[in-house]
Amino acid sequence: MRAQAICGFFILFLFAAAFGQDEVGLEPIVVVRDAGLKENYLVDRQGLDVFSPAGVIESLRYAPVDIQRRGDEGAQADFSLRASSFEGVLLLVDGHRANDPQSGHFNCDLPLTKEDIQAIEVMPGARSPLAGSGATGGSLAITTKKPDVTGMVFESRIGLHQSHTQLASITRSNKDMGVRFSLESKEKDGFRDDTDLRSLTATSAWSLELPGQHYGVNAGYQEKEFGAYDFYTPGRGYPSREWTKTIFLSGDAGFELEHIEVKPGFSWRRHFDKFMLDKSGQRSLYLNHHRTDTYVPGLRLQARPGFLDTLGVGTEYTAERIHSTQLGAHARSRSSFYLDAARSLGNAVSLEGAVRLDDGTRPADSLMYSLKGHWKVWEGFYVRSALSSHIRLPSFTELYYGDPTTRGN
Repeated sequence: MRAQAICGFFILFLFAAAFGQDEVGLEPIVVVRDAGLKENYLVDRQGLDVFSPAGVIESLRYAPVDIQRRGDEGAQADFSLRASSFEGVLLLVDGHRANDPQSGHFNCDLPLTKEDIQAIEVMPGARSPLAGSGATGGSLAITTKKPDVTGMVFESRIGLHQSHTQLASITRSNKDMGVRFSLESKEKDGFRDDTDLRSLTATSAWSLELPGQHYGVNAGYQEKEFGAYDFYTPGRGYPSREWTKTIFLSGDAGFELEHIEVKPGFSWRRHFDKFMLDKSGQRSLYLNHHRTDTYVPGLRLQARPGFLDTLGVGTEYTAERIHSTQLGAHARSRSSFYLDAARSLGNAVSLEGAVRLDDGTRPADSLMYSLKGHWKVWEGFYVRSALSSHIRLPSFTELYYGDPTTRGN
């Protein structure tokens, strides 16, 4: 992994030297609370810099999200909102679902560096069902940066416990097109045995802006190897080992057609996981291999009729698959249809509504809805009300895992 990282940084250095651009400073990040209808929390690149060396996840510590980290530098992290479990938070990247169907423990395995992220929106409580199932506690919505400003960033950090982190990001942009390449490498021995971490993340983004049209593609790859001491066996003292790989690819487009905005999009997420319960082999030879795939193409139409601020309708197809030595081979799919609308009554009152129907084999046909209202009584004083229903599909682990004391169903 170290040789791959060195080669990658060398290539990016040559790429940057060829451009000959001036050094660009890092953009700051601040957490703010939306005073409007959504009552969300936003982490964006304006104001104070709250990105810590521990990674992007730490920028959420000022928002109302509970983060349970495992291992140094956040080898794994679970999210919780409004007392939900880690399976009850929906993770979105540019509006695309990024949850892992095997287990929510892997939702944080995202091939993104901090230079690829424009904002992270935390949406606790009532959530529009437009993104589908899984948001029983709320959702985290990540917006990636468009490669629209030419520049480059190089970082290198050295810390305790043989910690080494290198980050390089190169962006090239002209009037209509933009491209960005980012590469990040992390290594750390850990504060004790079996808490080490090695990771490599490579990302790329492309954008094309034409009159009345825009197109974008994001691709990323991440691999991690880390000590997993008692990650899944609390108090048992197993010196475990885990390896993960993640591929994430998404694309979006937008154009006008007869006063209707047409927005097609797709995403694909593949995740590999290898887990060794006892790396010494003295107490157990337990070893698991898992691979999951999630495919989500979709289409959204949006208009602005006179009686509504926005009116949207869309359809989506989701296919999830797993091949596992422990859970077996399974697949499930569902088709979805949704409708949403918003209306503002002056500057004081806003209303939103959405309804979604998921047609899948497991569970049966499911209906989700959301109604929200917002009233600005006077400056600094708001009254909000929301009513929503949500569903959560069980993960493949919940459905098919089994051991002498546990049986999925």
